[in-house]
Amino acid sequence: MMREATAKSKGSSSRKGNTVRETIDRAINLTGKTLVEIADELGYKNSNFLTLLRKGRSRVPMERAEEIAEVLGLDPAVFIMQCLDEYQPEFAKTLRSVFLPDNQMILSKGEMKVVRTMRSTAKGANITPKSRADMDELRQVIRNWPVD
Repeated sequence: MMREATAKSKGSSSRKGNTVRETIDRAINLTGKTLVEIADELGYKNSNFLTLLRKGRSRVPMERAEEIAEVLGLDPAVFIMQCLDEYQPEFAKTLRSVFLPDNQMILSKGEMKVVRTMRSTAKGANITPKSRADMDELRQVIRNWPVD
C-alpha cells in the first residue's frame, strides 16, 4: 500500500515521489484486473476514463477518490491526501495544519492496525524505546513484513 502523502509542491505526491498518475498505474498493474473489469467495478460504462487517469490526462474526481482507492487496493486516506497534495496543495496544507498539528502523519489502515496492536499489548502503558538497539530491533521486524 502507498504510505503517507507529504508533497510540498504541485506535481509531486507521496514521500516516495510518486505522482497520482504513477500511483494509479502501479495499482492497476498490481490488481491483475483489466481496465474493463476495474471500470465495471466503479460503475463506468467503459474504461476510457481510467486510461485518462492512468496517463495523467485527467484528475481523480475527489468525490470518487475513496471508491477508486478501494477498488485499486490503495489506502483511501493516504490516496485522498496524495490527490489533494498534487491537485490542491494549499488546501492539503490547510487540512494538515487543522487536523494534523505538530507534523503528525496520516496512517494507513495497516499502520493503524500496528499502532492499535502495540497499544493493546502494552495495556495502556506508554511505549518508549529505551535505546537505539530497541529501535533497530523493531526496524528489523518491520523489514521482514510483506509490503503491498
